[in-house]
Amino acid sequence: MSIIYNDFPWAECFCITNHFSIHFLMNKPITNGRITHWLLLLQEFDITIVDKPRKDNVVADLLSRLTVDDGCIPIEDSFPDEYLFVIYIYSPWYADITNYLVAGKFPRYLSSKEKRQIIQQSATYTWIDGNCYHTGPDFQIRCCVREDEVFDILKACHEKHCGGHFTDKRKGYEVLSTGYYWPTIFQYAKKFVKGCNSCQNMGQSQQSDKMSL
Repeated sequence: MSIIYNDFPWAECFCITNHFSIHFLMNKPITNGRITHWLLLLQEFDITIVDKPRKDNVVADLLSRLTVDDGCIPIEDSFPDEYLFVIYIYSPWYADITNYLVAGKFPRYLSSKEKRQIIQQSATYTWIDGNCYHTGPDFQIRCCVREDEVFDILKACHEKHCGGHFTDKRKGYEVLSTGYYWPTIFQYAKKFVKGCNSCQNMGQSQQSDKMSL
């Protein structure tokens, strides 16, 4: 069976088949579930059934007799870049504090002791125009930054023209002077300085660095 149709669904279609009984499909008085299903699908088309014997329609007859090889290559439906558009959302370290400042709510998994700690810590934090600020012991207000911004801030303070490759403690105070804050500034600064080749080359040699003659 072959179907000749136009590009437009409302145009007339020709169904060429060697089954003469299909002529009576549209006018069948009693139908079962499968026939009713096909009748509903074919209602939107203007179909004309043309009876053509098998010997006069050799191309369609050949295609209908082709067998599918079981050893065919399966379709590769896996995508190597399937995680390309996956978005990971990380909550900043001050998320619980800001939730308490803005909405007065705590996460459900926190214990009563952890809730009291958040209440005490929130005394030095302020929520202004969508940003969290921390007031230090020197009464200076500094902007709280996320973990993914720490490296860029340390790199800017460490490698800028007026910054210089200083020690980790001085680097931590330099970050504070720029108006940024996170609780582990000095730990991150120490780790960053240890990973700087220029700072390690200019440092004083230790006894463990000396080689025996």
